[in-house]
Amino acid sequence: MPMNHPRPPHCSRGIALITALVFLVVLTLLGVTLMEGITLEQRMAHNLREKQRAIAAADAALNGTASWLSSIPVIPLPTPTQPGVASPFSIYAYDDSTVSTINFASDSFWSSSLPQSYQQSYPFNSAGATSSSGITFDGGILQYASDPEIFLVELPTVPLPGDNLAAMGATYGVNSVPRTFQLTAWATGGTANAVAVIQETYRP
Repeated sequence: MPMNHPRPPHCSRGIALITALVFLVVLTLLGVTLMEGITLEQRMAHNLREKQRAIAAADAALNGTASWLSSIPVIPLPTPTQPGVASPFSIYAYDDSTVSTINFASDSFWSSSLPQSYQQSYPFNSAGATSSSGITFDGGILQYASDPEIFLVELPTVPLPGDNLAAMGATYGVNSVPRTFQLTAWATGGTANAVAVIQETYRP
C-alpha cells in the first residue's frame, strides 16, 4: 500500500522564491515601460509647447511689423534693383531678382543677411524684461532661442478678391487701390529646433 510522504519544507520555500522573483521581474519591466512612456509623452508635450511658442512669436512679429508700416508717414518705394529702406526694415519689390530666388522654408535664407531681426516691442531674448503687452519673461523657460526675423515684399498694386473698388475710389482716388505688402516672419520657441514661418498680406 503506497504511503504519502510530506514534501520537505525547503521545497515549498524554493518554489515561493522563484515565484517572487518572476513577479519582481515582471513588475520591473512594467515600471521601466511605464517610465519610458511618461518620458516620451513629456518630450512630445515639450515639443508641442515650443512649437506653439514659435508660432506665437512669429505672429507677434507680424503684428508689430504691420503696426510699424501703418505708423510711418511715407512708406519708401522699392525698385526692382533697390529695396526701400525705412529703419529698421527694408522693403523689397516683388520683381526684385533677390525675391524670385527666395525659399522661405529654408534655414539658410533666414540665417542670411536679407531678413531683419525683429526687436521692436517684444523683448524675446531679454531675461526679466516685460513686453508692451505686459508679458513677463523670466529668462528661463520663457526665453526664446533667438529673435524673430522679418522679410518685407511690396506686391503689385492690384485689386484683391473681395475688394470694394467703389469704396477704394472714394478713399484712394479713382481706379486706385492701396499699396499691398507681403509680410513673412520666422521665429523660434525656447529651442532652435522649434521653428515657425508665417506669411500674410497686409495693407496699411
